[in-house]
Amino acid sequence: MITIKKNFEFRKVLSRGNFVNGNNVAIYFFPNKLNIIRYGFAIGKKAGKAVSRNRIKRILREIARITPIETEKGMDVVFVWKNRISAKEVDFFEVKKEIENLLKKGKNSEKTSVKGN
Repeated sequence: MITIKKNFEFRKVLSRGNFVNGNNVAIYFFPNKLNIIRYGFAIGKKAGKAVSRNRIKRILREIARITPIETEKGMDVVFVWKNRISAKEVDFFEVKKEIENLLKKGKNSEKTSVKGN
């Protein structure tokens, strides 16, 4: 899994990309010219201390690994955690089901135009 690490890459996806919102996660999509899918994970400090944020990030990373994204071209995908529930209450299967539904919605919205250049 190739990840987005640079701040300017996150900002580009978050400002120009399409997005779908869920209860716990928002997923942003933005095409890239690399012909690969890159993932980014954003968990704010309001989600708790480092241990809690890392647990949420591990859960999101595993869900992204086992859930396929079908696209013909390269895509940057950023998962943004919404801090609605604490890390102790996060249920892997509940979040997985939500992300799968959001990816289906995102696949349909991918055909619409992307904001900006």
